[in-house]
Amino acid sequence: MPKEKEVKHHRRTLLKFALFGGGALIFGKLFGSITNLFTDKVIKQVDFNNFKFTETTKSLTIFDKGGEPLLIVDKEGVSD
Repeated sequence: MPKEKEVKHHRRTLLKFALFGGGALIFGKLFGSITNLFTDKVIKQVDFNNFKFTETTKSLTIFDKGGEPLLIVDKEGVSD
């Protein structure tokens, strides 16, 4: 009889950790992608004499010498 209680206890513990782990994974996937929608981090920036190319998480932008954007290419719908 004590062995059955021990097995049930281990089974409950395993299921509890599996449930919490799965919930944490789903929570991270959902809210990790949502937070990336609101941030626009600079990935790469290249400076030339008259132009500056800036790649962010959302777009690729080309600036002129004065800092005005000349061309903005959105990355929406583009897969890596």
